Amino acid sequence: MKKILVIGGATIDLKASPKKTLLEGTSNIGSISLSLGGVAFNIARNLASLQFPVSFISSVGKDFYGEKIIEECGKFKIDYYNICSEKTTAIYDAVLSHTGELAVAIAAMDIFEDITPAAIEPFYGQIKSSRMVVCDTNIPLTTIEAIANVCRKNSIELMIDPTAEDKCHKLKNVMHCIDYLSPNDEELEVLSGMNVKNMTAREKAARKLLGKGVRNVIVSCGENGAVFVNADRTIIENAFNVRAVDVTGAGDSLIAAVIGGILDGESHREALLSGIAAASATIQKSESVHPDFSKELIKKYKEDFINETR
Repeated sequence: MKKILVIGGATIDLKASPKKTLLEGTSNIGSISLSLGGVAFNIARNLASLQFPVSFISSVGKDFYGEKIIEECGKFKIDYYNICSEKTTAIYDAVLSHTGELAVAIAAMDIFEDITPAAIEPFYGQIKSSRMVVCDTNIPLTTIEAIANVCRKNSIELMIDPTAEDKCHKLKNVMHCIDYLSPNDEELEVLSGMNVKNMTAREKAARKLLGKGVRNVIVSCGENGAVFVNADRTIIENAFNVRAVDVTGAGDSLIAAVIGGILDGESHREALLSGIAAASATIQKSESVHPDFSKELIKKYKEDFINETR
């Protein structure tokens, strides 16, 4: 079976959570956790847990954390290819609010600058033979453009996660190459140049991206659910009613489940519901990837949601 090729960031996630309302400029009593993360890593890990064959290209350092990321890939039968670097493994340091929402974060990710077009070129054969390529924007602009062009020329479906507002500019010249684009509200605003205060505005902004050549837009709207837009339809689904412990990784699980659903033959609506179910399960855990992520877990959350809304 052809593999899904994921290219992008693998990090160590440090997350600090206060017990009460976060106070600026002073010490806050709370807890600190460490886990493996990175948008591309999370997506690869989730897809592997959904029993899809996955290859993953990233860059980690020759250090303890890099070894842990490579070990985790082996554990889940992900074929990992490392772009060698003398830099240290990337770290994402997040401070959460007492409700689990992101308050502020620092991303030390210089190592991904080593994932250059020249470093990716030896993997063109794998890109051409992939079932789908998934890419985040942690890697350089020129590398994204090179990957997008190879996918376009060889009719390989390309899914891109914009990753962060300040990285959206990297997609300016490749919009016409993107089959699936997965922004959150903030990224959608940057990409479209529009305010997205409600679902009508989200749909208009997404359709503006279709006008730039993107074929499908999946907007992760947090507590407002998610939206799927393409030339033929707009699908809007509400979020499931669950209590958030930590929202880190929710969008990554949503995208993995939507991709998985589509590749398994689900309708776009069913795939979107699968994504929301996956995100709902993930935000109830402190880890960036749900430790028991699976098709069965997604099915259970979907069934529970349907029973609650009857």
